[in-house]
Amino acid sequence: LEVHGGGLVDSEYLIITANYVVVDDGGYINASNGGYLPEQQPPSTQGAGKRHVQGNSGAGHGGSGGRGLGVGYTHNSWLASKGQAYGDAYEAKNFGSGGGGALGGIGGGRLEFYVAGSMQIDGTITAESYDIMHSFGWYFEARFPVQEVKPTIPAATFSGMLNSRVAAYMPSLQEYWFVASPGSGDIVVNRFSALSPFAASTLSATSTFRGVNTARTITSMWVDVQDYVYFCGGSVVKMGAFTDFRPEMVRWSSANVNCNVMAVDFNYVYTMADGSPDVYFLNKADVSVKGKYTKLQGGASVLGTYTGIVAAADQIFLVMTNSMYRYNLTTGFFDDDRYVFPNGQTYKSMAFDGQAICMGNTSYNYTCFNI
Repeated sequence: LEVHGGGLVDSEYLIITANYVVVDDGGYINASNGGYLPEQQPPSTQGAGKRHVQGNSGAGHGGSGGRGLGVGYTHNSWLASKGQAYGDAYEAKNFGSGGGGALGGIGGGRLEFYVAGSMQIDGTITAESYDIMHSFGWYFEARFPVQEVKPTIPAATFSGMLNSRVAAYMPSLQEYWFVASPGSGDIVVNRFSALSPFAASTLSATSTFRGVNTARTITSMWVDVQDYVYFCGGSVVKMGAFTDFRPEMVRWSSANVNCNVMAVDFNYVYTMADGSPDVYFLNKADVSVKGKYTKLQGGASVLGTYTGIVAAADQIFLVMTNSMYRYNLTTGFFDDDRYVFPNGQTYKSMAFDGQAICMGNTSYNYTCFNI
C-alpha cells in the first residue's frame, strides 16, 4: 500500500493486509469519527462520556475520559463521573465511545494493519474524534427532548418571586434560588431542588442574607462555582462562600455601575444597566470595576428592560422579554443570531445552570433552553 502526498484513505473500519505500507508526507489514513455517537459505547463497557450541568465528561478507551468541569472546582459534588477505559491497550480493536452530552464528540473508528514487510510512515494515521469546538454556535434545543416546562409554582405561597426577575442556579447544591424579598433590608432566598419539579413540597430551604445594604431593589443574583453569591441593584454586592447552608457575612461592594442584570464566569463579573449597551467588567476578588467593553452593537433595535445575561464561550447572551440575542464578548458585535421564544412567551426571571438558560414567565411556569 502506498499513500502519496495529498492522498487520503478514509474509512470508519479499515483492515489493511499488505507486504509493505508507505504513507508519504501529506498522505492520510483516517478513521476519525468512525465510532459511537455521543453518549453511546460498546456493549458491556462504561466508555461513554457523562452529561453534567457544569460540563460534560469525556469518553474513555485506552484511558479514562477527562472531566469537563472547567477550573475552580473544589467540591466533591462537582466531580461528575467520566468515561472508563476498556479494551486492550496494546491491541485496541474496539470502536471509540462518544463524548458526554448531546453535543459530545463522536468516537474514533478502527484501523488494523497486518504488514508482512516494512512500514514507512511520514504522513498521518489517525482514528480520533474530531474537535467539535468549531461547531459551537447558536444552538438551541428543547430539553428532555422538548421544551421543559416545569410545573407551576404555587402563586399563593411564592407570589412575586418570578415577577421580581431575581433568580439564580446554585451549582454545588443543584438548586434554583428565587429572591422572595427583593426590596431593601435582609434578602430572603427560597431554594428549590433542580432534581425535582417545582412545587411547594420541593422547597429545600429558605435562607436569609442579613446585613446587606440594599438601598436599591435587588434586580439580579448569581452563584458562582466556588459558592460565592452576588447581588446587584445599582451597585454589586458579593457575599462570602455559602457553606454549611449558612451565608458567611464576608462581603465587598463595588463602585456604582448601575447594575440591573449580571453574569459571572471563571474570570469576571459582568454587569449591564437596563436600556444601555455597555458591559462592565468587574474583578471577581473584590468586585471592583476593571474596565468597560465596547458597546454592544447591532441586534436589538430598541434596548429596554433586560431579563438577564449569560457570558459563555467568549459570547454574551442578552435576553429581553421574548427574545435572545448573541454578541461576541470581545468585540461587542452582534453575531447575527436572534432567537424568538415560541408561543409569544414573555419571561421575567432567568437562571443559567451551566448548560441551559432557564426562565420563568408571569404564570410561574419555568422553561429551559440549551445553548
